[in-house]
Amino acid sequence: MNAKHILIFIAGIAGGIAGLSAWSIIGEHSEHAEKSRTAETSVQPVAEAKEAGVTLGESAVRTGGIVAGALQTVSHRQETEALAVVLTITELNDLQNNHAAAATQADAALAALNLSRKEYDRLKTLYADDHNVSEKAVQLAEATWHSDAARVSASQAALRTIEQNARQQWGAILAESVMTDSALFQRLAAQQDVLIQLTLPLANRISPIPQTIRLQLPDGNFAQASLISPSPRVDLRFQGRSYFYSAPVQKAGLAPGMNIPAYLPTGPQEQGIFIPSTAVVWWQDKAWIYVQEDKGRYVRTEISTTSAMNDGWFATNDELTDKPVVVTGAQLLLSAEFRPQGGGGEEGDD
Repeated sequence: MNAKHILIFIAGIAGGIAGLSAWSIIGEHSEHAEKSRTAETSVQPVAEAKEAGVTLGESAVRTGGIVAGALQTVSHRQETEALAVVLTITELNDLQNNHAAAATQADAALAALNLSRKEYDRLKTLYADDHNVSEKAVQLAEATWHSDAARVSASQAALRTIEQNARQQWGAILAESVMTDSALFQRLAAQQDVLIQLTLPLANRISPIPQTIRLQLPDGNFAQASLISPSPRVDLRFQGRSYFYSAPVQKAGLAPGMNIPAYLPTGPQEQGIFIPSTAVVWWQDKAWIYVQEDKGRYVRTEISTTSAMNDGWFATNDELTDKPVVVTGAQLLLSAEFRPQGGGGEEGDD
């Protein structure tokens, strides 16, 4: 065998060895992949995510405390949202003090006038009756009477100015309440009620203005406020018509200076469903609920939050009527829906 044949023989042996090694590696890889597939299919994930929803195993539903039920049917009126501000009543207290002081001065001046007029009449009669008093005494009494009359005119004019300014600033009803110390002002002064200023845009005409409105509190709940009167002034901050309302402090939890949304009933009564806040989750700046379609299957459904109610929202979605909606555990479903799938986990069923 010459050198050329020896080289060919060696190359063939090397190629065979390489082929056997490659076949061995491929076989091992295939065996490992098969074992991995077997392991993956032998474990059931806790949640199986599908489009806009999630499927949970029976044990996961039980452990998570998922509760679904039919939503309550309610009636609700369409509403218009406006801005409300809780006012301080410092100016009203000042008004009452100034008005009381001016009224006291006017009463005192009138009383002095009555006395000086009687004294003048008495001295004038005595002077006419054989000059029993001097003419100078009569003249002094007359001067006092005229001076007291001038003080009465001035004090009454000052009182009228205070009253006119009060009506121009606060309206007749609220101003009279302050100046007469009525029950309305007494509740405001005792901090049993708060004074609310509601402002509507000039282009937004609502007639008649509702006697009661809803105020959305910082905690998300609502309180009712009662109409006092229209405000005689336009709110320059918002360029709108303003109205005064009062709301109980105990229920409202409001403090002067707070800006809060207000809702005015402006439409007809509608029939719909009440969606409790515990049923709502937020994702991508939208509100969602989970509707139970089948056992363990929950479909995420978007809802509107334009009609707020105490502890929830009003909806007219007929598709949700009589359907079980998750009222406890909605946030858990949202987390399960977007949890990365794959890998080991608990079994969904016992």
